[in-house]
Amino acid sequence: MPAKRNRNVRVYRACCAGIVRNLKSRLNEEKQKDKLHFGKQHVLKRIEWYTNLSRSTIYHLLHDDEILEEGEPETRENQARMTEEDEFKIRPTVIALVREMVAVNLNNIHARLRQDNEDWTWSRSSLYRAMHRIGFKFSSKRCGYYERLREDPDNIALRTVYIQRYLSHLAEHRPIVYMDESWINKNAVLGRIWHDGTAETEDLVPAGKGTRWILIGAGSKDG
Repeated sequence: MPAKRNRNVRVYRACCAGIVRNLKSRLNEEKQKDKLHFGKQHVLKRIEWYTNLSRSTIYHLLHDDEILEEGEPETRENQARMTEEDEFKIRPTVIALVREMVAVNLNNIHARLRQDNEDWTWSRSSLYRAMHRIGFKFSSKRCGYYERLREDPDNIALRTVYIQRYLSHLAEHRPIVYMDESWINKNAVLGRIWHDGTAETEDLVPAGKGTRWILIGAGSKDG
């Protein structure tokens, strides 16, 4: 069966098609002489390797009998870019989902934008591109619940008190026991969310809640 024509006509130099067809002919000759031991798909792979062309381009050149020698190259219309006014609506929507403890994924963000803005006509793909432009990314590298707690003013004050007491105990030569804890069987949360690296777009809940086994370790200079 003849190859199905692409919807848009592509323009190639006639010599390009000639090179690819000649290369295929030579490889088939080697195969018939038992110099090469592989099937048709391997021939195409070697053509890809020799010419640095994609598989679809090679297939098109091999089967299209109407290769154009001149004319305008194939062009595609640029996709419409979201307006800055609509881009400004994305971050508040993400923050609102975080505060409501709703999964911050693309579907929920898009649904909320459509719900809160009657004139929202942008597609999910447009939203995806816009979020990358304004600094969002979909990853697990985020500040998280515990990092936010460390920067809480009350906890910063507690750390200051701790350091003062620690230095006081050292000066008095009092024995100091260091403690640490770990746990298992925590509940899981989403591995990745959309965030822009700021605390407002991070999780408001810890990585897990509920029953768990807590392991306590303690030690001093004496063991």
